[in-house]
Amino acid sequence: MIEDTHTLVKEQIGQKGKTVKRRQIGQPVPLINYADKATQRLQKRYYQLIQQGEPKNVAIAAVARELAGFIWGIETGTLA
Repeated sequence: MIEDTHTLVKEQIGQKGKTVKRRQIGQPVPLINYADKATQRLQKRYYQLIQQGEPKNVAIAAVARELAGFIWGIETGTLA
């Protein structure tokens, strides 16, 4: 989860890489919207924590915990 979070926060807020765009082809629209919303929220949260003076490792761990919640939402079908 930590490695995934490192990758997530590399992009600028709201931008998708080519790989992500390719993977989203053919996926249900509600799922793509949920993932985009989660990505944007997690990226913003990371940069907020960094601006507040949190060490990078602490910010990554906090965002990874939130990412786990979004993944749980996908798995349980609660795409809100």
